[in-house]
Amino acid sequence: MKILITEDDPIYADALEILLESIGHQVVGIANNAPQALRLIKATQPDLLLLNIEVNGKVDGIYIAQELREYASPIPFIFITSLQDPDIFEKAKRTNPFAYITKPVDKCTLLRTVELALYKYTQQNDFEEIENRVQDEESFFVKVGRQLRRIHVSDICYLKVDRKYSTIALEDEKFKTRMSLQDLARKLPADAFIKVHKSYMVNLQKIDEVDLDKESIKMGPHVIPLSRRHKKELVEMLTL
Repeated sequence: MKILITEDDPIYADALEILLESIGHQVVGIANNAPQALRLIKATQPDLLLLNIEVNGKVDGIYIAQELREYASPIPFIFITSLQDPDIFEKAKRTNPFAYITKPVDKCTLLRTVELALYKYTQQNDFEEIENRVQDEESFFVKVGRQLRRIHVSDICYLKVDRKYSTIALEDEKFKTRMSLQDLARKLPADAFIKVHKSYMVNLQKIDEVDLDKESIKMGPHVIPLSRRHKKELVEMLTL
């Protein structure tokens, strides 16, 4: 596996490189600051990042982790740091690392953490490959927790985005997936679903009532908001 190290201590970085390569991994680069790390990520396409939070420059390793969210296929990463401040940990946790380990790190802990991160990421990719492959015009699969769930398009009332999760609402059930609203929309027929709010997309066939004064949409037991920006388009779609 290709691993990129971001570490401002050259001696520690060299030790990590020797250790990782001794068990068959390829260290594709060592960066000591965020801009250099981001350039190397694009150039080398690593399978895993080892990130020290304290790096040279104005921004830290947490900034690098936040930037990874913009990638189409986010790269897994592990924080390795001497910082034990609980506020720093909470900030780092929100970037969704595969692990957070503090220095000094013993050889066994590091190697097991790396192997576990790579294993989990491989398993996740296997699920996503099936998820993207097994679908047709009337249904598709999404990953929900550790399960693949078949969704029938005709059963969907609406989709809602909430930060890094999307909610799929059926008439009598809701569940969350890590797929973005844009990715879900690509699985749906464009003439059957319409965006009615910055956070909502609805199935036109499921709409029971539109209250233009209250700017809301009723769909069975669900009532969702209708934004002024999308009101005109919805009315035109429903009155064709």
